[in-house]
Amino acid sequence: MSTVKGNESTFEEATIQRLQLLGYEYKYGPELDRGPGQVVLLDVLRERLGERYPQLSDADLTAAVDRITRPAGATTLHCNKAFHTEILTRGFELVVDRAALAADAHAGSAPMLTGPVDREVVHIHPIDWEHPENNRFHAVA
Repeated sequence: MSTVKGNESTFEEATIQRLQLLGYEYKYGPELDRGPGQVVLLDVLRERLGERYPQLSDADLTAAVDRITRPAGATTLHCNKAFHTEILTRGFELVVDRAALAADAHAGSAPMLTGPVDREVVHIHPIDWEHPENNRFHAVA
């Protein structure tokens, strides 16, 4: 028989305190502007991606956020596997349009470029593995 005293609430509070000691920010779920099934804080993700990849336009950031929050897969298991193996750990390539760069190149004001000048491939990592202190993690209860 266990001699541990407490309930789910005390366990939750202790877990939140431990996560805060590790640098997680605590957010009270009902106060957040999001649906109950939305597990990603979209504004935080978008802000962090914008800081890490300043060359991305608003449309590019939207595409990156969509790719991260809606991984491909026919079932929940496949989606979770794709998120972990293809997005979270390895990152992904995002093809971004560079209409202004193409216009400059055709007008002769940009340096000579070889290959398509209206597209660029940016490798996106949702987590900064090289500099973990640059990440923001949240505990939501």
